[in-house]
Parts: sequence; C-alpha cells; structure tokens
Amino acid sequence: MIICILSYKIDTNRKLIDITEESINSALMTGHDILLLDDGSNLEATRIPMITSDKLKIIRVNYDNISKAFNHICRYAFYEHKSDMCLIMNNDVILCDGSVNKLMNLANN
Repeated sequence: MIICILSYKIDTNRKLIDITEESINSALMTGHDILLLDDGSNLEATRIPMITSDKLKIIRVNYDNISKAFNHICRYAFYEHKSDMCLIMNNDVILCDGSVNKLMNLANN
C-alpha cells in the first residue's frame, strides 16, 4: 500500500503549504509509504514540506501549466513502488485514525 498525495502549485500561498503539511502528517501516522507529487510549483521557491521521514518521497514535476500528476502518480505507485494498493488523495485531505485500514479491509472483501 502506498498513499499518494497530489498537489498543484502549493508554493503560491502559505495556507496551501500548511494544508499540505497537515495532510502529509496525517498520512504518515498510518505507517504506510507516502508519495507527495508536487505539480507546477516553482522549484526554487518551494519549501514544502518541512517534514522528513524515510516513509516520505517527494517528486516535483512541472508540465507548463498542464496537470499530468494523476498519470505520473499511478505510474510511480504501481510500476516503481510495486504497490498492490494505492490511495490517491488531494493535499487537503486529512486521514482519520483507522481510515486507511478500513478502506483496505473493504477492498479485500
């Protein structure tokens, strides 16, 4: 299982950075690997996230105002990470305790 968080131009304001950090922290509490795909941010200006974890991988892409993040994240999750399951969520989603396990149990039944 990998949790993939999609973001788009998160460097445009402080609120987006804060929301993304909350989303990452909630995902890290699940114990699963996390991928943050930061799409469209100015790579020099981006300071997100200020979180370090061996469970977190950050990929920054910029396709000249065309969002291809969903395709990129699916390719990474299933071909590079070799996950059997992938939870894809936007960077404003906060996971509750036990929510990922409940989703996994539902998928396995």
